[in-house]
Amino acid sequence: MKRLFKVLIMLALVLSFFSFNSSTTEAVTTKIAFVDVEKGSTLNVRSSASTKAKKIGSLKDGASVVVYSQTKSGWSEIRYKNKKAFVSTKYLNFSKVYPVYYLSEDYKKFPKKLPNGLTIGKENWSGLGYVPSILKGKKKVWRSLKEPIINTGGKVQFTVTKNKDTFLYYYSGASGAASVVLVGVHSDGKVFLNKHYGDGAGVDLKFLEADKVEIAVERDNENWNPAIDGNAARHTGIWDVKQYTISKTGKMKLVKKYMKKTEIFN
Repeated sequence: MKRLFKVLIMLALVLSFFSFNSSTTEAVTTKIAFVDVEKGSTLNVRSSASTKAKKIGSLKDGASVVVYSQTKSGWSEIRYKNKKAFVSTKYLNFSKVYPVYYLSEDYKKFPKKLPNGLTIGKENWSGLGYVPSILKGKKKVWRSLKEPIINTGGKVQFTVTKNKDTFLYYYSGASGAASVVLVGVHSDGKVFLNKHYGDGAGVDLKFLEADKVEIAVERDNENWNPAIDGNAARHTGIWDVKQYTISKTGKMKLVKKYMKKTEIFN
């Protein structure tokens, strides 16, 4: 009887332990996050999930961290100098849109390693200039040189989503003959999206969010004669604009469309 009583006590203690932990911490899969504080400020790193806990370091704006779990009280567990630590969740973004780079000028900034394990690389095309590529480790998983229409020195932008995927677009070409390629790659290096745009007088693309894009295609001049007119004569300044969200499987969902009149779309 005493033995049964001891077993029941031990069982109650175990159940109370798990009940306490489940009420204070939300177990989540590992996520990538980016520090989002005011320019010039830093985010405090603490030894436990409390503002009263010891400060053990700080992180600069834009720094990437791996989040292992989150508490209901607003703290995220990270690793700081290989040790368990905590930061305030409200100062974290779980996706990031990187700035636009022009490979004709910014080629020295590449390769650029991303926190999801991918690398945005560059390739020299027959000494004419650089085009982008995406690598997983040392393996090239996507090369812009394989695209049907491509030029060197164009503009490139990329993202890291909350699912650890990366989307990238590369814009290149001259007036009246530009093209854009949009690609999506999982963190394991698998390409799950690869689309090409350029069937118009002009084309442009920009990321509104890490997994949301705006694609603009300029209408052709109906009187344009390619036999006698230059490409610049194709322009009308009338753009058909569509906004899409992109799923982790590469499915693009149209969320908004409109028409805009402007000489240069941006």
